[in-house]
Amino acid sequence: MPVFTQFIAKDEEDKAWSAANTFITVGLLFVLLFNLFGITFTKYLVPLVASGMTESPEKFNLTVRLTRVMFSAITFTVMGGFLKGILNSYKLFTAPALGPVLYNIGMILGALLLGKTFGIYGMAIGVIIGHF
Repeated sequence: MPVFTQFIAKDEEDKAWSAANTFITVGLLFVLLFNLFGITFTKYLVPLVASGMTESPEKFNLTVRLTRVMFSAITFTVMGGFLKGILNSYKLFTAPALGPVLYNIGMILGALLLGKTFGIYGMAIGVIIGHF
């Protein structure tokens, strides 16, 4: 984003957007590969980060399934960071500041509206909606 901001400051908006396009494309490809890796190898990653969830097969399997569902939220987090940087370059701070509020609203709505139908998966869907 410092490169983007420099181009904006020099009134070279075309170059700024070209740099942003390249950065976002490469970043998105990296994150999608990371997600694919994470979803594929979740059952091996869970014991490394949530050792307490390996006590019973039920807890372990639920943790693996929930982790796989919520891996897509990482993509939205990264893209949100890119967009926040771009907006900050234009000295727009209100919309990026609302991101955490919307994230919390998404989680709350997921719990309230989807919890009865989907159980704990409703909360996981709420996390994804909040990140989006």
